[in-house]
Amino acid sequence: MKQLTVFLSLLIPLFLQAQISITGTLLDSQSKESIAYAQLRTPSGWGTITNSEGRFRINLPAHERITITHLAYQAEEIDSRKAHQEEAITFLLVPRPMELEAVIITPIDPIELLEEAVASIPDNHGHDPIMSQAFYREFLQVGDSGVRLNEAVVELYQQGNGVSSHRTSQAQLIKGRSSEAQMPFNNVHLMFGGGGIQSAAGIPVIGSPKAEAFIGKKVYKNYTYTLKDVVSHNGRDTYVIHFDQKRKLRKRLYQGNIYLDTKTLAFVQVDYQTSQRGKKFRFGQIAGLTGMAAKAALRLAGIKLELLDDQGRQQFVYQNGQWYLNSANHQFRANLEKKRGEEQKQYVLDVSRDFVITHYEQETAAHPIPEAQRLNPETSLSKQTGVYDESFWDNYTYLPASTPLYQTINRWHGSQETVDP
Repeated sequence: MKQLTVFLSLLIPLFLQAQISITGTLLDSQSKESIAYAQLRTPSGWGTITNSEGRFRINLPAHERITITHLAYQAEEIDSRKAHQEEAITFLLVPRPMELEAVIITPIDPIELLEEAVASIPDNHGHDPIMSQAFYREFLQVGDSGVRLNEAVVELYQQGNGVSSHRTSQAQLIKGRSSEAQMPFNNVHLMFGGGGIQSAAGIPVIGSPKAEAFIGKKVYKNYTYTLKDVVSHNGRDTYVIHFDQKRKLRKRLYQGNIYLDTKTLAFVQVDYQTSQRGKKFRFGQIAGLTGMAAKAALRLAGIKLELLDDQGRQQFVYQNGQWYLNSANHQFRANLEKKRGEEQKQYVLDVSRDFVITHYEQETAAHPIPEAQRLNPETSLSKQTGVYDESFWDNYTYLPASTPLYQTINRWHGSQETVDP
């Protein structure tokens, strides 16, 4: 009986216990422009990120101090009690000052740094199992009418890297919803969606599977890597390694920056986007298939695809001596041409995914989620109709919908309202 009581207590979401809510916006103190994807974290593991418009909403216990960090800005601390007293608060972050003197970097092979960083993952990125909670959103739009939205708060069990070099996750649905309007053709969400929440829960420690395209011994030959800078992030020195596909390669590859903690070589942040050269070549991946298999899948579906944009970011947070995945964001945009009988139809495809850890349960013993309660491909979210209502998430930390997403959802639900979220 005692064991049952303990087990049931673990299922009670900790973030529902005596919490306050803080809603706000982050702006550049000089330009007054919004700051996207800044991290907000407390020493006890609560946190979130800002959305693409610099807005955030966080639920957390009172008496917490929140540290706001961004690689381009000086860190800022706020008192949750004072911030809670205002309905919506604006925080100004000061840009990180440029060094007056050139930073002298001892010549280091960036590939050697990356190889050591990958080898150090078991020590740096969650050696032991851990419990956490997360918010996930996947939005897919095809043309003007086909729209699919999934949102959920989930409980996660993440296996430690000390157990396995390929950390696996188990997820349990706490609350979620799904909306969909008529797609212009069948199975578009299966072909271009990310597998829903199950995919988000399984994100490996160095981010999304995209990282495998530019980090690893098999792919180093495809890129040029440059140790670009050393910057300060939350009081810690950080290597900035820039990568780009080699000019002679006729492939759709990536460019971006990889940020490594200089002391531990832990991954701090990974930014990537399709390289300018890569955009010239056809899309080479679909539903986990690559190369000829991807081309065959597109041909079988009667689809021609022209890539417009493919970019993403993974961020990590330093918590109790370990670096944990904090958030993952991905945006994909392409032109689709679908043959329907003798007629050719053209659509613009937009896919966006946001995943953010909202609480690391440092005081809770990690325990696998019972198999019967785990998310699986058959797990369904409650269907949501009507205008997009953010009060659905009132008791939870969530990522506010951007204004374009909010207005798009309301438009295809038949609402004429244009009120900002």
